[in-house]
Amino acid sequence: MIKLRDYQWVLEALAAILFIVTFILMAIYGDEVRLTVIKLTGVGVLFFTLMRIKPILSSRKEKDYVIVMFSEIIISFVVGIILIFFTDKLQDNNLIMRFSALVGLILFIRGVSHFWTTSKKYELHDIISFVFHVFAMSFGFLFLVTKDTLTIDKVAIFLMIISVLLTFFFGYRSWGGYRNYRIHKLNIQKMGNYLEKKQEKEKVIEDPVSIEEKINPKEIKDPVPNEKNDDDRPSIEIN
Repeated sequence: MIKLRDYQWVLEALAAILFIVTFILMAIYGDEVRLTVIKLTGVGVLFFTLMRIKPILSSRKEKDYVIVMFSEIIISFVVGIILIFFTDKLQDNNLIMRFSALVGLILFIRGVSHFWTTSKKYELHDIISFVFHVFAMSFGFLFLVTKDTLTIDKVAIFLMIISVLLTFFFGYRSWGGYRNYRIHKLNIQKMGNYLEKKQEKEKVIEDPVSIEEKINPKEIKDPVPNEKNDDDRPSIEIN
C-alpha cells in the first residue's frame, strides 16, 4: 500500500532545487546577499531567544539563576534587534558595533552562561553540549577581539558551500527515494497479479460432460428382480 511517506522524495527534490537556486542567487547578487545574511542572523537569534524564555525561566526559581539567564536573554534579544534593523551599519568592520562582534558576543555569553549553570549544578550537560559550548565560548571571544576572522563575505561563502552540499545531499536522497518508490509500486503490482492467479487456481472447475453423453445420454435401468427369490419374499395376508 502506497503511503504519504513514500512521496518524501518529492519534498527532498524540492529542497535540492531550493538550495541550488539559493546558491545561484547568492553568486549573482552579492551585495543583497550580505544584507540578507545579517537580517537572517538576527531573525535566528530572536527566534532561539524567544523560544527559550518560558522553558528556562520556569525551570528553576533560584534568584542568581534567574538573573544570569534573564540577562543572557535580554542581551541576545537586543543583538537580534540590532542585526535586523541596523543592517547597513554592521557591514563596516572598523566599527565597534560590527557583525562579527555581535555574533561573537552571542556565542561568548552562551558559553559562559552554560558553564556557570553547570558549575552551580543548576543544569546538567552531556559531552555534546560540553564540546559545543567550549567552541562557542572560544570562537565567540575570537570574533569579539578580531575584525577579519568573521566577515559577512566569509559567512556568505560558507553558506554557498553549505547550499551546494545540501543540494547534492537532498538530490541523492530524492533519487534514492524515487527508486524505492518505483520498486515498491512494482512489488505491489506483482503481488496483486499473484493473488489474482492464486484465486483463479483455487476455483473448483467441474469436469465437462463429454459430447457423446450430451447427444446420447445413458439410460439408467431399474434393477431386474431375481426370479428365484421372488417366492421367498414375505407376503402379507389379509384376513
